[in-house]
Parts: sequence; C-alpha cells; structure tokens
Amino acid sequence: MFVLLTLTALFLLLLLSTWISAAEIGITSLSNYRVKKLIVQTPKLSKVLLLWLKHLYYLLTIILTVNVIADVLISFLSASLMTSVPYMVNRYVVEVSHGL
Repeated sequence: MFVLLTLTALFLLLLLSTWISAAEIGITSLSNYRVKKLIVQTPKLSKVLLLWLKHLYYLLTIILTVNVIADVLISFLSASLMTSVPYMVNRYVVEVSHGL
C-alpha cells in the first residue's frame, strides 16, 4: 500500500514540476511588447497581464519556490521508497543512500 501511494505521489509531483517548469519557460520567454500586445488583443486577460508586468519578480519567485519544494519532495519520496523496499535495489545502494 505504501509503495502504491508513494508512486502515485511521485507521479503527481513529477507532473507538477513539469507543468511549473513549462509555465516558467513560457512566461519568461514573453517580451514586454508581446505582453502589451496580448493586453490589447484579449481584454479578458488584461488585468492579469497588467499585474504580471507590474510584479514580474514576485510571480517568478513563487514559481521557482514551488518548483524547488516539489523537487525536494520528489527526492524525499524517492529515497524513502528506495529504503523501504530493499528488495528492489542493491543493498549497497541502500546503504549509500542512508549515508547521504
């Protein structure tokens, strides 16, 4: 049961990390001109995009912080899965991971 829950959590965290990284790349690749053009073209998104232009670094900080937390959780769950199921890996690898 633990293995199944851990694998599910790992899969969801990997999806989250992938989505956040893709969002970061997409957002940072937009130039100010392109964002202003989008504001004019899509009035529904104008408020959000204006906030984006004003507070660019706040949103990037949040994105990167969430991504780092997801990556740390992925590492923790991977290590706990590896140490709790020793028949899946070589004994030497488990001993090395405990030493780290």
